[in-house]
Amino acid sequence: MRAERFAPAQPSVSTLDATKDRNLLTLYPNGCSLGKAGMNKAPSKRGSCSGWSPAVARRNMRFLWSVENDKLDGVGFSLTFTVQTCPETAKDWSRLVDRLSVALMRGTKVSPSAMRLHWVTEWQKRGVPHLHGAVYFAQEAVEAAGGPSAMEHRLVAVWTHLAASYGSQKWSQTVKHIYDALGWSQYVAKHAARGARHIQRSSHCLPSGWQGQTGRMWGKSGVWPVAEALKFEFGNMAAYAAFRRLMRSYSKAQARVEMNAARSALVQAQGQAGGGTARPTHSLPLSSPNPPADDAGAARERAQSGSAVGQPKAVSRVRSAARGVSYTRRMLKCPDAKISAFRGMSRWAPAAVIRGMVQNLWDRGLDVAECISDA
Repeated sequence: MRAERFAPAQPSVSTLDATKDRNLLTLYPNGCSLGKAGMNKAPSKRGSCSGWSPAVARRNMRFLWSVENDKLDGVGFSLTFTVQTCPETAKDWSRLVDRLSVALMRGTKVSPSAMRLHWVTEWQKRGVPHLHGAVYFAQEAVEAAGGPSAMEHRLVAVWTHLAASYGSQKWSQTVKHIYDALGWSQYVAKHAARGARHIQRSSHCLPSGWQGQTGRMWGKSGVWPVAEALKFEFGNMAAYAAFRRLMRSYSKAQARVEMNAARSALVQAQGQAGGGTARPTHSLPLSSPNPPADDAGAARERAQSGSAVGQPKAVSRVRSAARGVSYTRRMLKCPDAKISAFRGMSRWAPAAVIRGMVQNLWDRGLDVAECISDA
């Protein structure tokens, strides 16, 4: 599905030619990539899976970006599944993930069949893999299973049964109800932003014996509502540079918003350091409409689920936000002036924001054209 056309005075359209070096903006519903296309004249063939590479991270990122949030029907849940002991080989882990995927999509005695599933494998610092994912079920199936809260426990039961031989315990797993499109956007922002050099995807955290052969790092099942990417060509470096500055300004603003939120959470955590069990607002379930009751049972559930609570997590969030602010300030800088002038970017942002930036360039009379395929 193509996005609605803009309304500039005289929009131009060009034919997409893959044989030329062109400054292209590729627009998805949840993000965009910007760079010089056509530079890789002889791309290498895909080989065996050996962990997270830049190409693998890009393919996962582009899929997540292409999902149309408003068309995600059903009831969604985000998953974080762990094991206590590391599988001996990558094939053992891949077999476990395949069994989970089949169990969720086909249904089991404790859970209904799912509509769609997305998962990624990442590493803990101790060299043990863990799984992140998002799964959607039909509304009727969730209600028949006892509602979202009951489904969370059922999903944990499915994983602990499959991963019992690796010491998986129910209190080490996290399943959260994705309440709305904002919850999915938070999932996309987290897992699409991580590149191959992220600590949880670094080859340095690979288990011993897994080097060079890890199996697939991410996968999807079921029918996902995805949109066709739109492409825009910048006719000159002035337009290319102007868009980069707009995106940098937006990224810096978002980083400052996160910094302010992190500081507020830290102040709240420091105020609770002397007692009480209420957790910071940023650690609530994805887009939760109502906070849980602050009682002993809720506190125990939070402790078992590994939710971000307390001052140490708040300090860690502030430090992470500070790194984000620092990165966005220097995201276009490079010691080599030639590279700095052409450096591209891949950023998560709502499509409406990016379309507004393109409209801004058109209104300013800069050379931007929407590309159409010549196929």
